[in-house]
Amino acid sequence: MNVTENKNEATETTATATAAKKKLPLWGKILLVVVIVLAALVGLLWHQVSGRGSRQGAGVLILYGTQLIPWMLVTRCTFLYHYFPSSMFCLAALALVLGAITFALLRNDPRDLGLKPYEGKAGEGGKTADSRNADEDKPARKRHANRDLSPKAMPLLLVAMVAIGCASVGGGNYLAVLFTSEGFSAESAAAMVAISGACLTVAKLASGVVFDRVGTRNGSIAFFALYIGGTAILCLSDMGNTGLAGAGAFMFGLGMSLGTVGISIWSIELAPRGKETRTIKNFQVCYALGGFIFTFLPGFLTEAFGTYLVSYASLLAMLVVAAVIVIGVYTATDKRANPDA
Repeated sequence: MNVTENKNEATETTATATAAKKKLPLWGKILLVVVIVLAALVGLLWHQVSGRGSRQGAGVLILYGTQLIPWMLVTRCTFLYHYFPSSMFCLAALALVLGAITFALLRNDPRDLGLKPYEGKAGEGGKTADSRNADEDKPARKRHANRDLSPKAMPLLLVAMVAIGCASVGGGNYLAVLFTSEGFSAESAAAMVAISGACLTVAKLASGVVFDRVGTRNGSIAFFALYIGGTAILCLSDMGNTGLAGAGAFMFGLGMSLGTVGISIWSIELAPRGKETRTIKNFQVCYALGGFIFTFLPGFLTEAFGTYLVSYASLLAMLVVAAVIVIGVYTATDKRANPDA
Protein backbone atom coordinates (compact mmCIF):
# COMPACT_ATOMS: atom_id res chain seq x y z
CA MET A 1 0.00 0.00 0.00
CA ASN A 2 2.78 2.41 0.92
CA VAL A 3 4.59 1.68 -2.32
CA THR A 4 1.42 2.34 -4.33
CA GLU A 5 0.74 5.57 -2.46
CA ASN A 6 4.31 6.74 -3.01
CA LYS A 7 4.01 6.02 -6.73
CA ASN A 8 0.75 7.97 -6.91
CA GLU A 9 2.28 10.89 -5.08
CA ALA A 10 5.32 10.83 -7.36
CA THR A 11 3.06 10.76 -10.43
CA GLU A 12 1.00 13.68 -9.12
CA THR A 13 4.18 15.64 -8.31
CA THR A 14 5.56 15.02 -11.80
CA ALA A 15 2.29 16.08 -13.43
CA THR A 16 2.17 19.24 -11.33
CA ALA A 17 5.77 20.11 -12.21
CA THR A 18 5.09 19.49 -15.90
CA ALA A 19 2.00 21.71 -15.82
CA ALA A 20 3.97 24.42 -14.02
CA LYS A 21 6.71 24.30 -16.64
CA LYS A 22 4.14 24.69 -19.41
CA LYS A 23 2.75 27.77 -17.67
CA LEU A 24 6.14 29.46 -17.26
CA PRO A 25 5.89 31.39 -20.58
CA LEU A 26 2.42 32.59 -19.58
CA TRP A 27 3.63 33.76 -16.18
CA GLY A 28 6.57 35.48 -17.85
CA LYS A 29 4.21 37.46 -20.10
CA ILE A 30 2.01 38.37 -17.14
CA LEU A 31 5.04 39.55 -15.18
CA LEU A 32 6.19 41.65 -18.14
CA VAL A 33 2.77 43.35 -18.36
CA VAL A 34 2.79 44.04 -14.61
CA VAL A 35 6.26 45.60 -14.83
CA ILE A 36 5.25 47.78 -17.81
CA VAL A 37 2.09 49.03 -16.09
CA LEU A 38 3.91 49.74 -12.83
CA ALA A 39 6.62 51.58 -14.76
CA ALA A 40 3.94 53.67 -16.46
CA LEU A 41 2.34 54.56 -13.13
CA VAL A 42 5.68 55.42 -11.52
CA GLY A 43 6.72 57.44 -14.57
CA LEU A 44 3.44 59.35 -14.56
CA LEU A 45 3.75 60.03 -10.82
CA TRP A 46 7.35 61.24 -11.23
CA HIS A 47 6.27 63.50 -14.09
CA GLN A 48 3.59 65.06 -11.89
CA VAL A 49 5.84 65.49 -8.84
CA SER A 50 8.66 67.02 -10.89
CA GLY A 51 6.45 69.98 -11.77
CA ARG A 52 5.99 69.09 -15.43
CA GLY A 53 2.70 67.30 -15.01
CA SER A 54 -0.66 67.86 -16.62
CA ARG A 55 -4.27 67.88 -15.54
CA GLN A 56 -4.82 64.64 -17.42
CA GLY A 57 -2.04 62.90 -15.54
CA ALA A 58 -3.23 64.23 -12.19
CA GLY A 59 -6.76 63.07 -12.94
CA VAL A 60 -5.63 59.55 -13.84
CA LEU A 61 -3.52 59.22 -10.68
CA ILE A 62 -6.26 60.57 -8.42
CA LEU A 63 -8.88 58.27 -9.92
CA TYR A 64 -6.51 55.30 -9.69
CA GLY A 65 -5.87 56.05 -6.04
CA THR A 66 -9.54 56.49 -5.17
CA GLN A 67 -10.27 53.05 -6.64
CA LEU A 68 -7.29 51.23 -5.12
CA ILE A 69 -6.63 52.75 -1.68
CA PRO A 70 -10.02 51.87 -0.11
CA TRP A 71 -9.43 48.18 -0.88
CA MET A 72 -5.95 48.37 0.67
CA LEU A 73 -7.62 49.24 3.99
CA VAL A 74 -9.97 46.25 3.89
CA THR A 75 -8.81 43.51 6.29
CA ARG A 76 -11.03 40.71 5.00
CA CYS A 77 -10.29 38.58 1.97
CA THR A 78 -10.25 40.44 -1.34
CA PHE A 79 -10.35 39.07 -4.87
CA LEU A 80 -8.97 39.90 -8.27
CA TYR A 81 -12.19 41.49 -9.53
CA HIS A 82 -11.91 44.15 -6.83
CA TYR A 83 -8.96 45.56 -8.77
CA PHE A 84 -10.83 45.77 -12.09
CA PRO A 85 -11.96 49.43 -11.65
CA SER A 86 -8.35 50.43 -11.00
CA SER A 87 -7.11 48.55 -14.07
CA MET A 88 -8.89 51.00 -16.38
CA PHE A 89 -6.82 53.86 -15.00
CA CYS A 90 -3.65 51.75 -15.34
CA LEU A 91 -4.35 51.57 -19.05
CA ALA A 92 -5.04 55.30 -19.13
CA ALA A 93 -1.69 55.95 -17.41
CA LEU A 94 0.06 53.68 -19.90
CA ALA A 95 -1.57 55.53 -22.79
CA LEU A 96 -0.47 58.91 -21.39
CA VAL A 97 3.12 57.76 -20.91
CA LEU A 98 3.33 56.22 -24.39
CA GLY A 99 1.82 59.40 -25.84
CA ALA A 100 4.39 61.54 -24.02
CA ILE A 101 7.24 59.33 -25.26
CA THR A 102 5.95 59.49 -28.83
CA PHE A 103 5.55 63.25 -28.66
CA ALA A 104 9.10 63.58 -27.28
CA LEU A 105 10.58 61.44 -30.06
CA LEU A 106 8.73 62.91 -33.02
CA ARG A 107 10.50 65.92 -34.50
CA ASN A 108 9.25 67.52 -37.71
CA ASP A 109 10.87 70.93 -37.30
CA PRO A 110 14.69 71.23 -37.48
CA ARG A 111 14.51 73.83 -34.71
CA ASP A 112 13.29 71.09 -32.35
CA LEU A 113 16.67 69.41 -32.77
CA GLY A 114 18.65 72.61 -32.34
CA LEU A 115 19.25 72.92 -36.08
CA LYS A 116 18.74 75.87 -38.35
CA PRO A 117 16.34 75.20 -41.26
CA TYR A 118 17.78 75.71 -44.73
CA GLU A 119 15.88 78.50 -46.49
CA GLY A 120 17.93 78.91 -49.65
CA LYS A 121 18.61 82.16 -51.42
CA ALA A 122 16.14 85.02 -51.40
CA GLY A 123 13.53 82.90 -49.68
CA GLU A 124 13.25 80.52 -52.63
CA GLY A 125 13.88 77.45 -50.53
CA GLY A 126 17.04 76.63 -52.46
CA LYS A 127 15.23 75.97 -55.74
CA THR A 128 16.90 76.81 -59.00
CA ALA A 129 15.16 78.58 -61.84
CA ASP A 130 14.87 75.29 -63.75
CA SER A 131 13.20 73.52 -60.84
CA ARG A 132 10.77 76.42 -60.33
CA ASN A 133 9.85 76.36 -64.00
CA ALA A 134 9.37 72.60 -63.82
CA ASP A 135 7.00 73.04 -60.88
CA GLU A 136 5.02 75.62 -62.83
CA ASP A 137 4.70 73.24 -65.78
CA LYS A 138 3.22 70.47 -63.62
CA PRO A 139 -0.53 70.01 -64.08
CA ALA A 140 -2.54 71.51 -61.27
CA ARG A 141 -4.03 69.05 -58.83
CA LYS A 142 -7.78 68.74 -59.00
CA ARG A 143 -9.38 70.33 -55.98
CA HIS A 144 -12.56 69.14 -54.35
CA ALA A 145 -14.60 72.29 -54.88
CA ASN A 146 -17.88 72.80 -53.09
CA ARG A 147 -20.76 72.35 -55.56
CA ASP A 148 -23.29 74.10 -53.32
CA LEU A 149 -25.96 71.42 -53.71
CA SER A 150 -29.55 72.40 -53.09
CA PRO A 151 -30.82 71.31 -49.64
CA LYS A 152 -33.79 69.67 -51.39
CA ALA A 153 -31.49 66.98 -52.80
CA MET A 154 -29.93 66.20 -49.42
CA PRO A 155 -32.53 63.60 -48.27
CA LEU A 156 -31.72 61.45 -51.31
CA LEU A 157 -28.01 61.58 -50.51
CA LEU A 158 -28.71 60.64 -46.90
CA VAL A 159 -30.59 57.57 -48.14
CA ALA A 160 -27.53 56.69 -50.23
CA MET A 161 -25.29 57.04 -47.16
CA VAL A 162 -27.51 54.64 -45.20
CA ALA A 163 -27.28 52.11 -48.06
CA ILE A 164 -23.48 52.42 -48.22
CA GLY A 165 -23.30 52.01 -44.44
CA CYS A 166 -25.29 48.79 -44.70
CA ALA A 167 -22.90 47.40 -47.31
CA SER A 168 -19.63 48.64 -45.84
CA VAL A 169 -20.27 47.73 -42.20
CA GLY A 170 -22.76 44.88 -42.31
CA GLY A 171 -21.62 43.38 -45.60
CA GLY A 172 -18.01 43.20 -44.47
CA ASN A 173 -18.89 41.69 -41.10
CA TYR A 174 -20.93 38.83 -42.55
CA LEU A 175 -18.50 37.71 -45.26
CA ALA A 176 -17.08 34.81 -43.25
CA VAL A 177 -20.57 33.66 -42.25
CA LEU A 178 -21.71 33.81 -45.87
CA PHE A 179 -18.84 31.65 -47.12
CA THR A 180 -19.03 29.03 -44.36
CA SER A 181 -22.80 28.75 -44.62
CA GLU A 182 -22.46 28.09 -48.36
CA GLY A 183 -20.10 25.16 -47.85
CA PHE A 184 -16.64 26.72 -48.01
CA SER A 185 -14.07 25.49 -45.50
CA ALA A 186 -13.11 27.70 -42.58
CA GLU A 187 -9.64 28.13 -44.07
CA SER A 188 -11.00 29.25 -47.45
CA ALA A 189 -13.46 31.63 -45.80
CA ALA A 190 -10.69 33.14 -43.66
CA ALA A 191 -8.45 33.56 -46.71
CA MET A 192 -11.17 35.35 -48.69
CA VAL A 193 -12.01 37.64 -45.79
CA ALA A 194 -8.29 38.46 -45.51
CA ILE A 195 -8.18 39.24 -49.25
CA SER A 196 -11.15 41.56 -48.86
CA GLY A 197 -9.53 43.36 -45.91
CA ALA A 198 -6.23 43.77 -47.74
CA CYS A 199 -8.02 45.18 -50.79
CA LEU A 200 -9.90 47.62 -48.57
CA THR A 201 -6.62 48.87 -47.10
CA VAL A 202 -5.07 49.36 -50.54
CA ALA A 203 -8.22 51.01 -51.91
CA LYS A 204 -8.31 53.51 -49.03
CA LEU A 205 -4.85 54.64 -50.06
CA ALA A 206 -5.55 54.64 -53.79
CA SER A 207 -9.11 55.96 -54.02
CA GLY A 208 -8.20 59.52 -53.06
CA VAL A 209 -5.52 59.57 -55.76
CA VAL A 210 -8.00 58.19 -58.29
CA PHE A 211 -10.57 60.83 -57.38
CA ASP A 212 -7.95 63.55 -57.79
CA ARG A 213 -6.77 62.26 -61.16
CA VAL A 214 -10.07 61.49 -62.91
CA GLY A 215 -12.53 63.58 -60.90
CA THR A 216 -14.94 62.59 -58.16
CA ARG A 217 -17.75 61.60 -60.53
CA ASN A 218 -15.62 59.27 -62.63
CA GLY A 219 -13.86 57.89 -59.57
CA SER A 220 -17.21 57.18 -57.94
CA ILE A 221 -18.38 55.37 -61.08
CA ALA A 222 -15.26 53.17 -61.04
CA PHE A 223 -15.51 52.20 -57.38
CA PHE A 224 -19.28 51.74 -57.49
CA ALA A 225 -18.75 49.38 -60.44
CA LEU A 226 -16.28 47.34 -58.36
CA TYR A 227 -18.58 47.39 -55.34
CA ILE A 228 -21.69 46.36 -57.23
CA GLY A 229 -19.82 43.78 -59.31
CA GLY A 230 -18.23 42.23 -56.23
CA THR A 231 -21.55 42.05 -54.40
CA ALA A 232 -23.20 40.43 -57.44
CA ILE A 233 -20.48 37.78 -57.54
CA LEU A 234 -20.89 37.16 -53.81
CA CYS A 235 -24.54 36.42 -54.48
CA LEU A 236 -23.33 33.45 -56.54
CA SER A 237 -21.43 31.91 -53.62
CA ASP A 238 -23.84 28.97 -53.56
CA MET A 239 -22.11 27.69 -56.71
CA GLY A 240 -19.20 26.61 -54.51
CA ASN A 241 -16.53 28.05 -56.82
CA THR A 242 -13.64 29.26 -54.66
CA GLY A 243 -12.07 31.30 -57.46
CA LEU A 244 -15.33 33.10 -58.19
CA ALA A 245 -15.95 33.79 -54.50
CA GLY A 246 -12.38 35.07 -54.15
CA ALA A 247 -12.89 37.44 -57.08
CA GLY A 248 -16.08 38.70 -55.45
CA ALA A 249 -14.26 39.30 -52.15
CA PHE A 250 -11.48 41.10 -54.04
CA MET A 251 -13.84 43.49 -55.82
CA PHE A 252 -16.04 43.92 -52.75
CA GLY A 253 -13.01 44.96 -50.66
CA LEU A 254 -11.95 47.55 -53.22
CA GLY A 255 -15.45 48.98 -53.41
CA MET A 256 -15.78 49.24 -49.62
CA SER A 257 -13.41 52.22 -49.68
CA LEU A 258 -16.43 54.31 -50.71
CA GLY A 259 -17.65 53.90 -47.15
CA THR A 260 -14.66 55.90 -45.86
CA VAL A 261 -12.90 57.99 -48.50
CA GLY A 262 -15.94 58.35 -50.74
CA ILE A 263 -18.24 59.64 -48.04
CA SER A 264 -15.62 62.12 -46.83
CA ILE A 265 -15.17 63.62 -50.30
CA TRP A 266 -18.90 63.67 -51.13
CA SER A 267 -19.75 65.41 -47.87
CA ILE A 268 -17.21 68.16 -48.61
CA GLU A 269 -18.18 68.67 -52.25
CA LEU A 270 -21.94 68.36 -52.01
CA ALA A 271 -22.59 70.35 -48.85
CA PRO A 272 -24.78 73.47 -49.24
CA ARG A 273 -22.72 76.58 -48.59
CA GLY A 274 -22.47 77.44 -44.93
CA LYS A 275 -23.62 73.95 -43.89
CA GLU A 276 -20.42 71.97 -44.48
CA THR A 277 -19.99 70.84 -40.88
CA ARG A 278 -23.62 69.83 -40.53
CA THR A 279 -23.51 67.92 -43.82
CA ILE A 280 -20.40 65.99 -42.83
CA LYS A 281 -22.03 65.06 -39.53
CA ASN A 282 -25.29 63.98 -41.21
CA PHE A 283 -23.44 61.83 -43.75
CA GLN A 284 -21.50 60.09 -41.00
CA VAL A 285 -24.58 59.59 -38.84
CA CYS A 286 -26.52 58.04 -41.72
CA TYR A 287 -23.56 55.82 -42.58
CA ALA A 288 -23.41 54.62 -38.96
CA LEU A 289 -27.18 54.11 -38.97
CA GLY A 290 -26.88 51.85 -42.00
CA GLY A 291 -24.16 49.85 -40.29
CA PHE A 292 -26.32 49.49 -37.19
CA ILE A 293 -29.35 48.36 -39.22
CA PHE A 294 -27.41 45.71 -41.11
CA THR A 295 -25.80 44.38 -37.95
CA PHE A 296 -28.97 42.50 -37.03
CA LEU A 297 -31.01 42.49 -40.28
CA PRO A 298 -29.17 39.51 -41.89
CA GLY A 299 -30.21 37.33 -38.94
CA PHE A 300 -33.89 38.03 -39.56
CA LEU A 301 -33.52 37.52 -43.30
CA THR A 302 -31.72 34.22 -42.78
CA GLU A 303 -34.42 33.03 -40.40
CA ALA A 304 -37.04 33.87 -43.02
CA PHE A 305 -35.29 32.55 -46.15
CA GLY A 306 -32.73 30.08 -44.81
CA THR A 307 -29.66 31.65 -46.47
CA TYR A 308 -27.40 34.68 -46.19
CA LEU A 309 -27.50 35.12 -49.96
CA VAL A 310 -30.74 37.08 -49.54
CA SER A 311 -28.91 39.60 -47.37
CA TYR A 312 -26.27 40.17 -50.05
CA ALA A 313 -28.94 40.39 -52.74
CA SER A 314 -30.55 43.17 -50.72
CA LEU A 315 -27.14 44.86 -50.39
CA LEU A 316 -26.78 44.65 -54.17
CA ALA A 317 -30.07 46.50 -54.61
CA MET A 318 -29.04 49.11 -52.03
CA LEU A 319 -25.71 49.76 -53.76
CA VAL A 320 -27.41 50.19 -57.13
CA VAL A 321 -29.76 52.77 -55.58
CA ALA A 322 -26.84 54.56 -53.89
CA ALA A 323 -24.84 54.63 -57.14
CA VAL A 324 -27.77 56.07 -59.08
CA ILE A 325 -28.27 58.81 -56.46
CA VAL A 326 -24.62 59.83 -56.04
CA ILE A 327 -23.65 59.68 -59.70
CA GLY A 328 -26.94 61.30 -60.70
CA VAL A 329 -26.31 64.22 -58.33
CA TYR A 330 -22.80 64.72 -59.70
CA THR A 331 -24.06 64.57 -63.28
CA ALA A 332 -26.75 67.15 -62.51
CA THR A 333 -24.31 69.52 -60.80
CA ASP A 334 -21.85 69.16 -63.69
CA LYS A 335 -24.56 70.09 -66.18
CA ARG A 336 -25.56 73.06 -64.06
CA ALA A 337 -21.97 74.25 -63.91
CA ASN A 338 -21.40 73.68 -67.68
CA PRO A 339 -24.75 74.11 -69.42
CA ASP A 340 -23.08 74.20 -72.86
CA ALA A 341 -21.24 70.91 -72.33
